[in-house]
Amino acid sequence: MQRLTLSNCCETQAGMLALNSLTAFSEINLRYYQVLADVPTSSAWAQLKQLRSLHIRSTIRPFGASDGVRGLQRVMAGVAAASGLCKLHLDFRDVDGVLRPKLFGYLTGLQQLQELRVKGVHAASIDGAHLQLYGANSECVRRAMSSDAADIMQLTALTGLTRLEVTSWTAGAAAAGALATGLPQLCRLKLYDCCIESTAALPALGRLSHLQHLDLRQNLRDVATACSC
Repeated sequence: MQRLTLSNCCETQAGMLALNSLTAFSEINLRYYQVLADVPTSSAWAQLKQLRSLHIRSTIRPFGASDGVRGLQRVMAGVAAASGLCKLHLDFRDVDGVLRPKLFGYLTGLQQLQELRVKGVHAASIDGAHLQLYGANSECVRRAMSSDAADIMQLTALTGLTRLEVTSWTAGAAAAGALATGLPQLCRLKLYDCCIESTAALPALGRLSHLQHLDLRQNLRDVATACSC
């Protein structure tokens, strides 16, 4: 036996650490499909010696709910400590569409990471209902409409990445170019719906000598005024 995959399991830290007794497995993959605040025992991930893959698909409770904010911080701190990860998939569903969490800085220490997929909520989801509810000048709306470029550029620290997929974040052309320059080992790059509104990044992308697949769908078009790139 070499690989063990578990979903929504081990609700206590003791239960999680008990997986260390499964010495026949060289790789453990954990998947969570829960409300973010209910994802358990992230503090134990760093102590799980065989943990190589982590997949979290979760709902962040409405903006302003303290459990959602604390849950996000706790989970990302646990991810940051899991230094043996080779694959990481993060799919955070914000039910209000206005929470723009800064995630990528947590990941810069994961130097064994080869595959990273991150899916978020596009700032263009801010509509009239959100503006009426929160107000155009409210902190949550300003955060939702701000650029994620500086946060995303921190991924250039992960020079071993061969596959990067970022979906629905306000990256912009400058961040796309920085990723292409800083991650020369990329074989697959997906920047879907990332507010890349110009062709400025294309020369840098074209110099990725290992690149086999490039996905820039829902970019290179006029972006909505709600998307500040």
